[in-house]
Amino acid sequence: MKKTLVLSCCIVALCACKAEIEKDISLKALLNEPIKVESGILNVEIATCSSHEDSRKPSDALIQIQQKIPNIFDNAVYKECYQKNFNSFASFEIPIAVGKLDDSSEIKHNVNIYSYKNHYLNVQTSDKLAKNIRDFMDREYLSDLALSLTLKINNDTNQALDVTFISAYVNDSPVDFLPLTFKQGESIEVKLSNASSDMLWQYEASPSVSVMTKGFELDDILK
Repeated sequence: MKKTLVLSCCIVALCACKAEIEKDISLKALLNEPIKVESGILNVEIATCSSHEDSRKPSDALIQIQQKIPNIFDNAVYKECYQKNFNSFASFEIPIAVGKLDDSSEIKHNVNIYSYKNHYLNVQTSDKLAKNIRDFMDREYLSDLALSLTLKINNDTNQALDVTFISAYVNDSPVDFLPLTFKQGESIEVKLSNASSDMLWQYEASPSVSVMTKGFELDDILK
């Protein structure tokens, strides 16, 4: 499943840009396997991939973003630049931690997608990554940053699961609370709300954002 982390930003000399992190995630691994580091793709929108003077050469925008991204995301590796729907994207490979968190585990990676007890899917960034983003904004004189995260979750377990999604876009539809049965073999795309996304970088101590829990009905809690 793909996970997409999105940053909309304005970089000096690069014009407005958007970045997306894409990651395939197995629900079976998320719920059952110890946390391990996998690879994700970070796509950053730039003005153009190629120089206007010579299309065989990289643009200034591409050269600058190649220099800046590794200072924000540790171990980011540039892969390619491509065009999609008239937009240009610089693509980087970044590490993403995925798996089950227990009481003896700790969150220690830049981007973490994990389960913990009845909280089936949680997202947390490291304090370091959050600071890197804030420092980047200060250096580039950015007044605001729109950060979003999209996850494509594949239920590759051997059973259907009753789950509840909280404050997110589920298959492109906005929901604040959505109980449903996650069928075996089904894939669901989930995107964090703006408020949840902002929590991943705006605080010195990055909080955990819960996206999907074990199924429950809100009315049962409010009785």
